[in-house]
Amino acid sequence: MAACNLLVYGSGNCELAAVIEAEVSRLLQVESEEVKIFARGYILENSCLALYKRFTPLKEQLGQVKKGGLYEYFYDGAEKVERQELRMESSAHKEALEECVQIGIKRMRAEVITLVLIGESNETGLFWDFTEEHPSKLTYKALDEVLYKLGKRNHIKFDVIMDIPIWHGIEVPHALAKNPYIKSLFMYERQTPLHIFPVACWIQRTYLEQKNYLEVLYKYYYVTLDQEKWKECMDSWRRYWDSPDHIMWRQFYENYKAVVLYTNPEKPTQYAKLYFRQQCIPEQRETISEQELQDYLVEMYHTTFDDKNIKLWLTDFKTCVDYYKL
Repeated sequence: MAACNLLVYGSGNCELAAVIEAEVSRLLQVESEEVKIFARGYILENSCLALYKRFTPLKEQLGQVKKGGLYEYFYDGAEKVERQELRMESSAHKEALEECVQIGIKRMRAEVITLVLIGESNETGLFWDFTEEHPSKLTYKALDEVLYKLGKRNHIKFDVIMDIPIWHGIEVPHALAKNPYIKSLFMYERQTPLHIFPVACWIQRTYLEQKNYLEVLYKYYYVTLDQEKWKECMDSWRRYWDSPDHIMWRQFYENYKAVVLYTNPEKPTQYAKLYFRQQCIPEQRETISEQELQDYLVEMYHTTFDDKNIKLWLTDFKTCVDYYKL
């Protein structure tokens, strides 16, 4: 097995809180001289998470959080160091991601780092956060800027694995594929809304099979960094928008499958359905609107709430977080 320098950034400020916490806990069981781990999880406390239990489809699925706050874990192949801060911070700030990645780079002292990103998302941003006065998210542009800045500053490259449930099949991978400090890019396909990328299981499986850790990924989209193929794909995408008919769509889709390759050993001949908006992509912005929240719930959990309930939910959520910050 090749050496693995693993950096995990998980935002569990919403329904993913218990899931993120459990996955970070599993990382404590990983032991190998070939593996270095730096993980940071943002875990929302149960009093806030309980608000999600108003959503009927989620009520029986949500787990309980042991400790809320900011949780860090570092393992260098021998020593294990855990750190817990009970205060709540925003995971969606560009500065928060940059700080975490820079700490990981300094501790690992490696030329290539595998960066796993886990959180809620839509086509304009990820790491949805409700701890501030205005709900916010990290734009993909900001993510790209952070990786470019830190890659250039530290003379390193990233193998990036993104576990985000909703991402635009063209805009997001195309933007990141142009970043010279991203060595490889994978988009993990969640099987259910609360089933995240099994980081610990993946590392242990790699160790047992004595393979390169990128060779044993499953249920993912591999994004090629070949700029010529991407140019063909984007040209066909624009032609489709100019003439949105079936023939143009098929031409685009054939080019698309050359740049975003799907792998699922259980269904090797099936190409999974991707999330393509049937309208222009809205401008990336940091704030999360009530409509975006509504759209997210519909997409992920097939349930809707009227505008009044959404506003009340956000108000109660903010009240809980303010109390938790005291």
